[in-house]
Amino acid sequence: MVAIITTDAPNGSVARQPDIKISVRQTFGIDSDMEVPAFSESDEHVPIVDES
Repeated sequence: MVAIITTDAPNGSVARQPDIKISVRQTFGIDSDMEVPAFSESDEHVPIVDES
């Protein structure tokens, strides 16, 4: 079990938490039925996806 601890972000706002789950198989091509937490919207820390 993983505990998620919410802390204040450096700018004084509440730290964001993942709000959806994604398939490891669909996202990374790994032969697994596992799902992992993810963010539904990117922010300034997320690079643009390179589809190549």
